[in-house]
Amino acid sequence: MDGQQVLEQSAPKEEDQPQKIPTHSGTSYGSSAQFTVHNEDSVNILCPNPISHAKNKESLGSYSSADPILSVSLSLNLVPSPSKSQMVPISIPSPQTLENPPKELTSLQDSVSSLDLKVEHIKDDTDFTMQSTVQLRWQLETLVDGLDIKIVVLESTLVRQFADNQQNLAALETGLVRHFADSQQYFVDEVTSLKPQVAEMVDCLKELCDGKKGEGPSSKKGEGTAAVKREDGFDQRI
Repeated sequence: MDGQQVLEQSAPKEEDQPQKIPTHSGTSYGSSAQFTVHNEDSVNILCPNPISHAKNKESLGSYSSADPILSVSLSLNLVPSPSKSQMVPISIPSPQTLENPPKELTSLQDSVSSLDLKVEHIKDDTDFTMQSTVQLRWQLETLVDGLDIKIVVLESTLVRQFADNQQNLAALETGLVRHFADSQQYFVDEVTSLKPQVAEMVDCLKELCDGKKGEGPSSKKGEGTAAVKREDGFDQRI
């Protein structure tokens, strides 16, 4: 019978050999709790004797091992094990479907379906966004790599042109300095060569002036004109 309880005043028999699960004892109230399992069909629970508990409560004495223990045995009708009897098949009823579900259930199903569709759309949008992001990142990396290469080439070109310009400027500076030195030397040589000629011309002019001062007007009339040989090769009439 289900839920049958049997009170036993004596301890369990040795042949059953119960398995002790938890045990609790107290010295102040003289109580003891013990759970024992005899077999698969019954469960014995040991609890303190109410009479002994009352005596201990009045006297406040220590717990005595001679106090009787109340044993409660619960017999449960369980499915017998294969070793004792044949196995009995257990049939589980299948869930029954509702032919006409209520409107609340139908609306709930529609809402769930709509949410599933929204989740799928969000998932698709997320995948597309991730793919677009990856592709855009790859394009940016490619563009940056190309710009880096162009920057390196332009930098090397500018460095080479700057070096060439420096060389050209150095050569031009050297040429200008040499040309200025040559021109200066040429002018010095020209001035040096012109100095004697200028001195001769000055002396000649002085002689002419002195000759004009020494001769009077009569001598000039009698002599008439005379040709004077100039140093430059031309004749001068006086």
